[in-house]
Amino acid sequence: MTTASIAGLMVKPERIAYTSSKAAVVNMTRSMAVDLGSYNIRVNAVAPGVIETAMQKDKPAAVLQATRERVPLERLGAGYEIAKVVLILMSDMASYITAQTNVADGGLTLR
Repeated sequence: MTTASIAGLMVKPERIAYTSSKAAVVNMTRSMAVDLGSYNIRVNAVAPGVIETAMQKDKPAAVLQATRERVPLERLGAGYEIAKVVLILMSDMASYITAQTNVADGGLTLR
């Protein structure tokens, strides 16, 4: 399991280093899945959207509100919601899922 970001799936102005590194995680995940599949090892990535963390709380209220308005679910994600995605992917419920980047962003990448 790897952790990418929605930033690895889209272009953001003035964020070339971050978006490039997260895009590399996405492709590394796919490459690892190919290399390890014959050993029955699954490799997937989780790409969170904007998650409510201490880093987000430092942003101005107007910036956070603007972000919430761009998310179709109209809120930031919670850490436990990303943990649930990881739990499912690590379980037998996802036994035939590999090489995928699983976006958990409340629909933000749609906008």
